[in-house]
Amino acid sequence: MSQYYVENDHPAIIPKSVFMQVQQIIKQRRNGKYCFSQKVFCGKCGDILQRNMWYRPEKVAVWRCASRIKRSKIGRRCMIRNIKEPLLKEATI
Repeated sequence: MSQYYVENDHPAIIPKSVFMQVQQIIKQRRNGKYCFSQKVFCGKCGDILQRNMWYRPEKVAVWRCASRIKRSKIGRRCMIRNIKEPLLKEATI
């Protein structure tokens, strides 16, 4: 069965500019699954911090420099210490 896309066929409920702004917000929020996602950066190298889970012996969320997890553009890993999520939350309250 053929499908066709017809632009400007009927009056818009909201202006296209508002629709595009909302789409951008949705895209940004999709990238930020956790409260600190895309907001916390490494004080040593400036890379973003990413959330990881540790299971020893209890389950603990830690935030690690992205260049510590994977090799950075300059070829070495950042050696900043991990930050446990409860400490990060306490520091921001």
